[in-house]
Amino acid sequence: MPNNILRYTSRDYKSIRSDLTDAISSLSATWTSREEGDPGIVLVKLMSALGDMISFNFDKQALEYYSPTVTQRKNAARLFSFLAYQMHWYKAATTTITLTYTPPMDELLTYCKDVVDYPNNTRAIMREYLDRYFKTGEDEYGHPIYSSPEYFTPDSTDPEDIICINGNITDENLLKFQQVTTQYYKDWQQQNHIYINRYLGNPNVELGVYSSSYSEPVYSLEPTTNIKDDTYRYSSDGTETLYAYEPQEFKVLQGKLNTTLFSTRILRDNCFYIPDMNVDQDHLYLSYSSSSNGNTITFVDKVDNLLTTTDGKLHFQFGVDDYDYPYIELSSYWKEIVGEDSVTFT
Repeated sequence: MPNNILRYTSRDYKSIRSDLTDAISSLSATWTSREEGDPGIVLVKLMSALGDMISFNFDKQALEYYSPTVTQRKNAARLFSFLAYQMHWYKAATTTITLTYTPPMDELLTYCKDVVDYPNNTRAIMREYLDRYFKTGEDEYGHPIYSSPEYFTPDSTDPEDIICINGNITDENLLKFQQVTTQYYKDWQQQNHIYINRYLGNPNVELGVYSSSYSEPVYSLEPTTNIKDDTYRYSSDGTETLYAYEPQEFKVLQGKLNTTLFSTRILRDNCFYIPDMNVDQDHLYLSYSSSSNGNTITFVDKVDNLLTTTDGKLHFQFGVDDYDYPYIELSSYWKEIVGEDSVTFT
């Protein structure tokens, strides 16, 4: 039946109430009160409020059907899935930081480091070195007097032995000074270094990068699941060995890494629901240990679609359900690979 009371353009509280109030005289000749406390007016106000809310929800739901106006993540994921586009979940900010290991150095090493850092200033550095360690005074003409012996030791490996005859810096002495100080500093670096370990399989690894202003880690070193060598300490090419005063860049993620252990008993349809909602799906790692592999840590590869994986390996993928709860889905044949007994995932 046609609606002769409400206009189709009346969608807010004020206009709906106005339409309902104007219709009273056509519905009842005895209802003449328009007071706010009148029971009929109270019902009119209630229906106007309900009409306003229903109109708002209609408009809100209509916007969810179009990609330029969609607001809910789960609706957007469904819309974009029709275009074969998979929406991402949270993604942590990334940046690059430079780490430098700065152990204490004596004065001799400071001079050696200056020669390595500023090789073009070797002559001036050597002159300062001589004046500091070997100058004993000045002659009657104001020339410096050094305690240098009247010979030169060409085969010496100690910078303190690389001295000049009467303090004269010859080209030969200058070259020898540069070579010996450089080697002396490099040898010291080889003995003074720390290791930056990013292997997730080592439970004692500290991946957090802290600031003096915060107790929580500001960044986390981007981890790796590859075993570099038997000690899990450093790679064969030395990229994770931080030598003294040798800056090295590392990729870091904003925030801290969390670890969650779960048993196979709580899996639902091969899925584990992640308790932390703000999980970075791009840096999500899964490993397992079981009695069948001697409780050694074995990492599982992440894929975008488990149905495309046919190599018989254990894989997992990240997903989000209709209620925006993130989960890890294991391949359906994981039991055949690792067995069902004493399996713990991390």
